[in-house]
Amino acid sequence: MIDQGAPDTGSEDSVREPRVGTDDPQALRTELRAREAERLRLEQELGAALEDRKALHRDLEEARHLLLKLRRTLDAQEAALRASQQAMRRMHSSRSWRMTRPIRGIGGLTKRMLGRRNDRPQLPSQRAQ
Repeated sequence: MIDQGAPDTGSEDSVREPRVGTDDPQALRTELRAREAERLRLEQELGAALEDRKALHRDLEEARHLLLKLRRTLDAQEAALRASQQAMRRMHSSRSWRMTRPIRGIGGLTKRMLGRRNDRPQLPSQRAQ
């Protein structure tokens, strides 16, 4: 009979109570061999589970390292973007940028009047359209 207070191991076959009062040596040897086989199987399962745990731990450490590397890259890119935005603000507020605004406006108006949207050369595939 299985103890009701014992934790569930998932298989009732693996939890067997010893036979009490058996005087048959052959039956006891058979029982001993069965239990030894069960113990070896459980040891193998434990070994495999421990190896899986080690592999998962390695994967977790690699993921943490990659995350740290990506965060550093992101921080560097955000700093570069902020620096670029600050440079653009300084340029747009500079005296030369403000003084050349009418010239840039006339250039844009001329392009629109001539029907050109931009000064970039078009690829042959773009011209066919």
